[in-house]
Amino acid sequence: MDRAFWEAHVEAWRDSSETQAAYCRRLGLSAITFSGWKRRFERERIHSVAEAAPAASESAALLSVALAEPDATPDSGADAGICVEVGDEVRLRLSANFDARSLTRAVAALRDAGC
Repeated sequence: MDRAFWEAHVEAWRDSSETQAAYCRRLGLSAITFSGWKRRFERERIHSVAEAAPAASESAALLSVALAEPDATPDSGADAGICVEVGDEVRLRLSANFDARSLTRAVAALRDAGC
């Protein structure tokens, strides 16, 4: 199985509504190999975009972030952590006492989900 084979499958998976695991299971593909190729393609895409982009000062884009005051009521269940929402589908919540490993795992999960 060559690069073109895996590129076609990564694109087909992205066009599907399936999870990576379900896609691989349905087609009898190795999920580990699939993930490895997907990461490789993502790294290559990032490097090619970075090389083609003008200097960071010319092309940097900022995303507006609104910070809300944490709910101060004791019964609210709020823990003053972090919640990042991207559209209606992606939501990342980290408790106030999260550690770097938790954030690393959360980011990896989002990346593996195609976000």
